[in-house]
Amino acid sequence: YKQTVDLLTKWVSEDYDLSAPATINEECFHKLRSELQQGKKLGLKGNPLAKSTIQRLFTNIRQLHNRTQAVDQEPQKLLRPMVDARLINRLLFFNTLTAQTQKAIITFEQSATRPPYDKQLMTGQTRKGSAESTLFILRRLGVNGLEQITPEHIASLTANPDASNPEYRCICGLLHHASCLFRFCKRKGLLQNNPLENIDNSSFANYAIRDFLPPDQLEILLDIHGAKTGILVDFKNELSVRDRLVALLLVDLALRRSELASLSWGNIKHNRNDDSYTIRLGPENQKMATKPTVILPILYPSTQELLERYAQMRGIKIGQQSNTPLILDKRQCPASSGTIAIIVKQLGEKMGLRTYHQSTLSCHDLRRTFASCNVKPLGLELDLQEIAERLRASINVVHQHYILQNPLLQEAKAKKYRDRLKPKDVDEESLE
Repeated sequence: YKQTVDLLTKWVSEDYDLSAPATINEECFHKLRSELQQGKKLGLKGNPLAKSTIQRLFTNIRQLHNRTQAVDQEPQKLLRPMVDARLINRLLFFNTLTAQTQKAIITFEQSATRPPYDKQLMTGQTRKGSAESTLFILRRLGVNGLEQITPEHIASLTANPDASNPEYRCICGLLHHASCLFRFCKRKGLLQNNPLENIDNSSFANYAIRDFLPPDQLEILLDIHGAKTGILVDFKNELSVRDRLVALLLVDLALRRSELASLSWGNIKHNRNDDSYTIRLGPENQKMATKPTVILPILYPSTQELLERYAQMRGIKIGQQSNTPLILDKRQCPASSGTIAIIVKQLGEKMGLRTYHQSTLSCHDLRRTFASCNVKPLGLELDLQEIAERLRASINVVHQHYILQNPLLQEAKAKKYRDRLKPKDVDEESLE
């Protein structure tokens, strides 16, 4: 991407005042593309550019922009709409960074792998978020190189620790996300030191809002035939089946979106004795590569029915060894974690689903829904150990988040106490 950044900066500098980059919008990019196709713009050495080079440059610009600005719509032609010159501002700032820093960030965005085995790429969302947080910190500190950041710089950002202060929590979150990039770059020899080595992101964990679908909304999601709600799945439409299946798998198995994106049909086993299905989650499928393999049974009948229908529509025989991706996107390519996030968001809007805190539905809301709605005595009445196994989380974390801080449990207890305080009926008193 280095050549793309240099060329774009050169071309923009020829026509626009870079002191006011907000004047650079989508129309300017259309004009630039036309001039390039007509041969009016030259390369860094003053040479004409081949047609294939021009197309590749704009593809790189689009990819850079995709990492800069989250947009749910499909790309329009070669370039998504530009708003307030955010892409230009990012590229110009990136071009002011030291060569070592540019190499570190580009290497991280393109090929960052998960420790400790370095065999699996980090998710695109993780790489994008970490790089963006790093750029923000560089701007905030007023330095132009990662190698220039010291522990004293980091201490200045968190000089007034106050977990109840939203700005402090935001800074801590950015540092935590950026630490992923620093660890990778130090491990690969791209940086000598890691000033974020001792960053702790737990200081404001108790202030986080962990949203989920309440039981009545979960019932709507599970009602695939529309018997109670009228919102049914079109069993003749593959996308309709796929979208609801994605949401139900995230709930039923308490999966993260990256975990669901990594699954293939070979991860599913059919148990003929009771006609049920189990999902194998290996270390390579989970968020932390150090976690052991777990076998998760599918519990909700709706999930099983949609899984069987989706397999039938795709010509898959469940139980056979296969590397075929479990979920496909509209182009019949393996669905990424970003695609799964869009599927869930659009499904939630289409069905009118609202979370407990009246927010838009997300993938992680569905993961939390299983634990929030099924811990004993709610729903499936699973005990603490069973919930922890389902979430692949520690007992302490599950107890804190889904017992002590579970609003459904608090409401159930309050109702029980109120029932005890209700005046007894006359018939009950006479019986006593």
